[in-house]
Amino acid sequence: MVKYLHLYTEVPQNIIHMRNQLLFTAFIATLILSSCQPMENNNEDIHGKWQAISWEVAGIETLGESANVVFEFNIDDNYTASSGSSAESGIYRLERTKLYTTAEGKIEKLVEIELASIDTMRMNMNRQGTAEMMTLVRE
Repeated sequence: MVKYLHLYTEVPQNIIHMRNQLLFTAFIATLILSSCQPMENNNEDIHGKWQAISWEVAGIETLGESANVVFEFNIDDNYTASSGSSAESGIYRLERTKLYTTAEGKIEKLVEIELASIDTMRMNMNRQGTAEMMTLVRE
């Protein structure tokens, strides 16, 4: 009798495998469904003109006193950016903390931003594996 009880208390390996597959499938489905929510476009959060007050590359300040780095994000989803004598313009969109810009004739770029306050923004960038952070204030 004990022998039969022992057989019935063990769970066959194929049932364990099926249960694990079901749990994995449910996890993947939940992950996919949660990522299918539409991205929030919050361009109005950064409308206006922004002046860079700091630009750190690998933790070292690189923005000189004479540097004039300015971004302007317009209501019509166009932007302009200038740094000294160089400038660019194009379109932009902000999805949560990701700022996508596409300059005229160029491919889309991505920058992670953080709004520290209504008048202070940080751009976290990665230039060929080197971390950069620019801090801007609204004019």
